[in-house]
Amino acid sequence: MTTYSFTYYSIPESEDMMLDDIEGILLKNNIECDLSHAAKLSISEGFTNAMIHGNLCTPHKKIIIEIEVNLENLRIDIMDEGEKGIEKINNRKAPEPLAEAGRGINLIQHYSPKVIFEEMESGGLKVTMIFDRNNEKKENILR
Repeated sequence: MTTYSFTYYSIPESEDMMLDDIEGILLKNNIECDLSHAAKLSISEGFTNAMIHGNLCTPHKKIIIEIEVNLENLRIDIMDEGEKGIEKINNRKAPEPLAEAGRGINLIQHYSPKVIFEEMESGGLKVTMIFDRNNEKKENILR
């Protein structure tokens, strides 16, 4: 098992750095094609949600991404420094079908076989996405 940890500030430039870091990890661990696409899309949506909805684009607030890779699973944790993340998820409105925004959670739930939304003691939201490298059924958990 290999574990990676990255910390980013809530600024737009961080997303490009994060995507480069994720791409490198996926390539290094021979994760490609459909799984790579699903992971990158899910991580990108989770990161954007953490920056915009969790940290409210406050530049000094951090987003932490931890990735664990083994032969069976790819596990990604995205943590923000926001407040009331579960409440925000529970109270979100369904996105319009052609809307440019508001579909992040739906996309994560669609592409990630197992998703866990968990409010941390600090108040921030932790989104865990677990991808079975051999395909797994879908499961969404709110804590």
